[in-house]
Amino acid sequence: MSARESIVNAACSQRQQAKPLLLVLAVLTALLVFSLFYLEPKTPAYNIALVDAGILAVGFALFGGTFWYCTRREMNEEETIGERYREGESERDDS
Repeated sequence: MSARESIVNAACSQRQQAKPLLLVLAVLTALLVFSLFYLEPKTPAYNIALVDAGILAVGFALFGGTFWYCTRREMNEEETIGERYREGESERDDS
């Protein structure tokens, strides 16, 4: 097993923990958007909010992408298992 494959397996084994994390990121994004209405541009607080927006965007991209990839990978594995099962059933029917 390669290093990349072991990292992907470790990340995908924690896929269920990504749902609450994505929820927290969504709430933080909503709070950030709400606060941007009250901040004046070119103030230190506004600059911090922009940095926070960047961090949230990276978090969504990283955890959302990982969640999507692992979900797709699991669905493909289940489809492969289903195809193997159907092939086994069709071989028995032919005999």
